[in-house]
Amino acid sequence: MNGIIGMVEMLGDTELSAEQREYVDNIKVSNEHLMVIINGILDLSKVESGK
Repeated sequence: MNGIIGMVEMLGDTELSAEQREYVDNIKVSNEHLMVIINGILDLSKVESGK
């Protein structure tokens, strides 16, 4: 996932139309939300395993 987000960051540094910029921004926001979910799942699995 970090590789994909890195590529999106690089894409964001290029010349984009307004619509393309909106797509890149949506990807970034979606990534942030997905990372919160994944981290929550990982934290829960640690608690349940007793670590």
